Amino acid sequence: MKIEKNLIPFLIENIKWEGRLHKLNGTIQKKYPNIEFWVDCAHNILGFKVLKKWVIKSKLSELFIILSVGTQKDYKGILNQIKKINPKLLILVKKTNFNSRSVNDLIVEANNLEIKNKAFNTVFDSIRFVSSINKNLNYQKTCLITGSVNLVGEVLAIDNNC
Repeated sequence: MKIEKNLIPFLIENIKWEGRLHKLNGTIQKKYPNIEFWVDCAHNILGFKVLKKWVIKSKLSELFIILSVGTQKDYKGILNQIKKINPKLLILVKKTNFNSRSVNDLIVEANNLEIKNKAFNTVFDSIRFVSSINKNLNYQKTCLITGSVNLVGEVLAIDNNC
């Protein structure tokens, strides 16, 4: 592939990655229009540091985070970063299509960090719950679904195919 070297910074800056700070505009958004849904495949501390910067830059104050992480991930480090993001509510997913960390482990650590949290069986139960909160608000809520490439892939597949 022959690319002019002076174009590389521009090309890299304009790469669009499915599942990386990806706003949902498919069937989930249409079904729940009172929420702005984003997915991000952050699955480590560095990924959550990037998310924290994005939340601050975007000035998101009513942020709900739906989370599930893999069994081998540094869930305590990830939850420390989520604490810094300060979501209105952290929603934990019990059942996933991958080997995920026990929700009980996540609840214990979230409680230790004083992160308000709630657990639901599936990511879609979680989405329905966020949608049901204060439906009559005069502003749009933001919901970030994150913690695993597999979780984000599951959501994107449903969002694009239903």
